[in-house]
Amino acid sequence: MQLSQPDAVSALGAAGIDPATEASWDGAESREDPSTTRTLLALAEVLYPSVVEVTLEFVETYLVGRSSDHQRFRTELERGAETLDDWARDAFGDAFARLDVEQRDSLLRHMGVRLVDAVPDGTELERLHYHVVEELLVAFYTSPTGAELAGAKSAWVYDAAAETPGVGYGMGQRR
Repeated sequence: MQLSQPDAVSALGAAGIDPATEASWDGAESREDPSTTRTLLALAEVLYPSVVEVTLEFVETYLVGRSSDHQRFRTELERGAETLDDWARDAFGDAFARLDVEQRDSLLRHMGVRLVDAVPDGTELERLHYHVVEELLVAFYTSPTGAELAGAKSAWVYDAAAETPGVGYGMGQRR
């Protein structure tokens, strides 16, 4: 299963963002730093079930649409990517996006990102969980592909999908 640009546009609609009010999605220029986008793509490859092919167009389209006119959101994404890169360099000597999937998964488990509370103004890891991990999970489970994989007939399934055994980060798909 491949996540596509239409998946991202559907997920934006589920988040209450009207894709018709955004700039043209075809060839839309990212407002995000390319290294931030690469890091978040690499994170999504660990968070999402292994049967899903995460594409740059999915991540970039969602992030551009979601961060449109939201400076704080962009700032938190950049901080989250910097946090991942800092931890990756300390542990493996390289940026998060350059690590293989197993190293990225191991690092996230070591960091305890999914074990800390998701707090918007909390510690570095709580903010990472809230603003980056949860946002990427919402994007996935509110997309038609993510909803289908979770066995839902509607894309409005984030809470239920997050609790579905075998679906989502930390639930056994990458061990």
